[in-house]
Amino acid sequence: MRREWRNIDLLLVDDPNRLVVIIENKVHSGEHSDQLRRYAEDVEAHYPGWNILKLFLTPEGGPPSEADYIPISYALICELVESLAKSRASTRAGTFKR
Repeated sequence: MRREWRNIDLLLVDDPNRLVVIIENKVHSGEHSDQLRRYAEDVEAHYPGWNILKLFLTPEGGPPSEADYIPISYALICELVESLAKSRASTRAGTFKR
C-alpha cells in the first residue's frame, strides 16, 4: 500500500495478482486539474499490463468526472468492513458487536 504516491490518496498494489487499486478520497473538496485522468495515466505507465481498479470515494458516493472510476461511499466501506469483521469473527479472540 502506498499513501500519497504521486498525489494519489491510496494506491493498493497486489504483486502476485498484478492488480493495482487507485482510491481517490474527496472530502470537502472537488476534483481539480484533470487529476483522475492524470492518476490513471501515471499508474498505467508505472504498472503496464496490470489490472487497474479505479475508485472514487466520497461521503455520499458522488460521481467522478472520469467514467472508468467507480463511485463509492463511506457507507459502503463501513458495510464491507462490518461484513468482513463478522465473517472473520470465529478466527478472532473476541466477537464483533455493532
